[in-house]
Amino acid sequence: MSGLSEKARAWDELLKLIRSQMRTLSNQMKSIQGQMSTLQTEPLTTEEEKHLKELKEQYDSLAKRYGALKVTIDTMKVIGLERILTRAELEVSDISFANAINLLKDERRKKEFFVLGKSLEFISKQMLTLIDGLKHGIHFKLSLVDPTPQPWDTKYIKLIKEKAGNSIEKFKKLLKDPDPSWTGTLELRKTRDPVENSFSSFVYQGKRISVMDFDLGEDLNLQCSQVFVHETGEKNLAAYLYLSLFDKYKMTQFVLAYPLCYKSVYVYGIKDGKILFVRKKGKKTWELPGGTIRQEEIPEEAAKREFLEETGYAVDILQSIESDKSKSMVFIGKVGKRITDKIDLTEVEEIKFMDQPPGKVALTYPNTGYEKVLSKISEYY
Repeated sequence: MSGLSEKARAWDELLKLIRSQMRTLSNQMKSIQGQMSTLQTEPLTTEEEKHLKELKEQYDSLAKRYGALKVTIDTMKVIGLERILTRAELEVSDISFANAINLLKDERRKKEFFVLGKSLEFISKQMLTLIDGLKHGIHFKLSLVDPTPQPWDTKYIKLIKEKAGNSIEKFKKLLKDPDPSWTGTLELRKTRDPVENSFSSFVYQGKRISVMDFDLGEDLNLQCSQVFVHETGEKNLAAYLYLSLFDKYKMTQFVLAYPLCYKSVYVYGIKDGKILFVRKKGKKTWELPGGTIRQEEIPEEAAKREFLEETGYAVDILQSIESDKSKSMVFIGKVGKRITDKIDLTEVEEIKFMDQPPGKVALTYPNTGYEKVLSKISEYY
């Protein structure tokens, strides 16, 4: 057994030992209180007074030890830490993915399963469990690493990205033919930010159960999971972790969803601090490259296709933002190489890089939240 596995077991044993010692001390204190009560009911001899004094000293010593142990337990409660498991132990525990979904199926309140993960391989390998959750009204909010390869990727990161890419393909395949009986929802996002530790969370019977994973290698015995449990109204480290990571999730890039409420996409393509606009045939106004999402596409794929068709340029998508235009998804991307000079001349008459969007009079769609997106664009050039 690895050192990490031994430490995980040792932590559980420590918690059990502390609670056992507290019960023993409590019983001893009650016993001494009974003896002291008996001695105090009658006039005491010198020997009895001496014995009573000894009992009080014993009681004070036990109370001090009990208090110290209680502080230890209370400290653990403040952070919400309940136990530590190896990953192998987690996968067969009461809060494994399959068991967590079974718990949520019986919940009457909003059923949400949240994961800010790396490859989501553990879910993509259990699609039947995921489908069962969708059938029972569970709302999945999932995020994984962006599988786009980078020159600086290590061998381990390359492996994670390969698995993440495989997971995305499995989710795409699943949602190509959704079951009309599904009452749950699914939203999948991705991030280019490093994901050091995967995090998952759900609420069951008024308590939030969260798991933070630590990976020290591919061997399951080198992977550890800290389990946090707390009342939903409590303010502690575990609650802070959930809130901060959920905020981080909302900043990640949209990939796909069920049901998909978006019908169209458009792209803020950036190059050298300028934004690429197109002017459609027969119009004097300018607009962003974009168009309708085809049935077999996810929004990002539609954005890249429409951008290439209308401008001739490839685009590297960096971020997604909800549009003020109904049922439209906005993407921010860096304009890449000119792939072709053969743009869709039946639709586009002119393309132009601009320092900023033209005035509202010169825009085809002036009320789609340009100001909101421009504030985000400054992050990318």
